[in-house]
Amino acid sequence: MRKSYPSQAVERKLKVFEETYGRLTNKGGPIEDVEETDLNKNTTDFDGENRKHSADKGKLANLNGFHVSETVYDSTLEESLLTDTDNNHGVIRKTNNIDNTRRSSTQKSERASDPIYHKRLVNRAVNHRVAFTATLSAGATELGKQHTIPFNAVLLNEGQAYDAITNTFICPVNGIYMFQSALMSYFEEHIQTEIVINGACIGRMYAKGASTGYDQGFNSATVQCNKGDHVWVRVHYHYGTSMLNDLFSSFSGHILWET
Repeated sequence: MRKSYPSQAVERKLKVFEETYGRLTNKGGPIEDVEETDLNKNTTDFDGENRKHSADKGKLANLNGFHVSETVYDSTLEESLLTDTDNNHGVIRKTNNIDNTRRSSTQKSERASDPIYHKRLVNRAVNHRVAFTATLSAGATELGKQHTIPFNAVLLNEGQAYDAITNTFICPVNGIYMFQSALMSYFEEHIQTEIVINGACIGRMYAKGASTGYDQGFNSATVQCNKGDHVWVRVHYHYGTSMLNDLFSSFSGHILWET
């Protein structure tokens, strides 16, 4: 008794095969009587699987604000049906491994250039390398109302955007930036400073020393800047007149990505 399979295409294929096999063994008419269309309808195009996943590359041309990084797609083939002839019995056998040696190289080469598989989103590229760190070469004293803190000892100035003469960072491109500043007060003194962009405050620091020691304050801010914006650290109003150096007080920043 012939096994029952859920696929009508497989049953039809078996029927055509049995008719063909019978006629070849003089159990039926000549092979020419078998309709070519029937054979074509029931022939599984295994190579077609290599083409079934061809991508619509236009859909993934460019994601807004991101680049697409391509990697090779490599996974197990979908389960397929293979007709296999036994010596004495016409048996249809189910398999998950269909001529893998022949097909794997073809699939990998085609899918390697297909951007629909395995996408990785990365931030917009940073074309300008911008980063700086500056400290005090000596203790700052006699600071007045809204005086700029003289961070004149430059440790890093990648992109040459920090001006050690005016103690100001000038944004070279539009982008998202992060700025940090630290300050240390003297014994029994206090100091309050602020990071400003074109004069507008984006973060404040405060420190108040005691008779038993110093005090240190720190703050940071992530903001969007336009090309040409000026960023610096100044005394907040007139709170404090001096700051300690020796790498305890600093001003730094870097670009995260361009906009």
